Amino acid sequence: MHATDDPQRLRSTDMRVARPIIIRVAAAAIASLVLTACFTGERAHFADTADATAAAVSDPAIQAVLTGLAAANTEQFTATYDVITKFGNVSTTATVAQSAPGTTSVTIGHVRFLTQQSGSQTCELTTGACATGTQDQQISDTQLTHDFYSSSAALRLRQDVNTMVSAAVASTKQIAGQAATCAEVFFAAGTKTYCALANGLLAQQDTPDLRIDLTSLTTGADTALFTPTTVAG
Repeated sequence: MHATDDPQRLRSTDMRVARPIIIRVAAAAIASLVLTACFTGERAHFADTADATAAAVSDPAIQAVLTGLAAANTEQFTATYDVITKFGNVSTTATVAQSAPGTTSVTIGHVRFLTQQSGSQTCELTTGACATGTQDQQISDTQLTHDFYSSSAALRLRQDVNTMVSAAVASTKQIAGQAATCAEVFFAAGTKTYCALANGLLAQQDTPDLRIDLTSLTTGADTALFTPTTVAG
């Protein structure tokens, strides 16, 4: 048999040729993952929310809004919002009610999120059917989450700190008869505005995807808002 026809030698030669190819492919895959991470950045997760809403930021205008959104509200209240989802220019009414600390009702369109000490439910008002837990995917078409009026807005604003191109501009304004603290945040492609009341509620948000405006804030919470099939009278 000719030396080059030896099966063991052929296998050894194949391995020496294949090994550099495998290494190059693996290196390319790793480089691709690193490059993708650089472009997309780290994705936010709900588990990050507590940490993201706790630390202070260096921009005073943004910190003033974050302080308002982080305020604890132990009172009974009902807040209504007009929401425009800019992708499609779709209008939605949202109502947030609190009957006691830890007992809230958030109604966005025909979906209601009920939170109590015993747990949370997501209910479809047209059928009265409820699912255990908070299911934000049921309102994904609105670009909102169930906590749009507080921690979600704070998390978005904190993420904007990392991409803004200059200091935010602070202002105050009356929104739905309430004094609101605002920050206008500047980016290479435009601006965003966030306003908060001193009681932990979002008063206004104007971002490329959403326009959210508080339209009323009243004391008390209608019990109808805490049922899976009815709306407030």
